Amino acid sequence: MEEEWTKFQKEMETQQQVSENLQEEDEEEAQIERNIDEIDEQINCFAKVEALRDKQDAIKDMKAKKSKDIPNRDSEESSSSADEAEFDELLDWRSKGAWK
Repeated sequence: MEEEWTKFQKEMETQQQVSENLQEEDEEEAQIERNIDEIDEQINCFAKVEALRDKQDAIKDMKAKKSKDIPNRDSEESSSSADEAEFDELLDWRSKGAWK
């Protein structure tokens, strides 16, 4: 009877070891799948970033072409922004001390 019990315990140990090995393999496969999914997501995000950079470059090129076509427009915009700043200063009641 004692001999059967030791044989049974040895068999249980080997089955336990096999079970642990299978579990480790499953966990490893799951980790690899998660890593692959994460890498795919990063690739997709990088592709979006590249598309946005291309779009940004295209817009910058368009602005450069427009600024070359209309050089006087920048001076008009700067003078109008200066006019707006003066107008805002006139309307700013705090700077006049009107709140006292």
